[in-house]
Amino acid sequence: GALISDSFHHQGVAMCLVLWALSASLHERPILAGVCIGLAAFAQPVTALLGAGAVGCCALSVPGDRLRRIGVTALVSVIAALPIAVRVAGMMTSAPESPMGDLVDSAYRLASPARSAGSG
Repeated sequence: GALISDSFHHQGVAMCLVLWALSASLHERPILAGVCIGLAAFAQPVTALLGAGAVGCCALSVPGDRLRRIGVTALVSVIAALPIAVRVAGMMTSAPESPMGDLVDSAYRLASPARSAGSG
């Protein structure tokens, strides 16, 4: 029950983290933006990936050293999301014959600790 359960919506957490990342990017805080995107990957990998694209576009709209900010944000988000990226990559390589739909479905199920623990 409580916070981590089937009724807890992990995509909402990921969306909040993506919004924080967008705000951090607009306020020229690329490290915070990267951490938020990396943490969003733990909550919902697909939402985090889409949010990373939005944060990149947002960083391009802010004047200044755009490429450095995008690079820092990308590096920090990859480092923060490395544990989940390794797990998803392991899922993809362990079942290469699976159709892409199964892999996307697995990525969604990976976001819910309660479901992942209960299913194989």
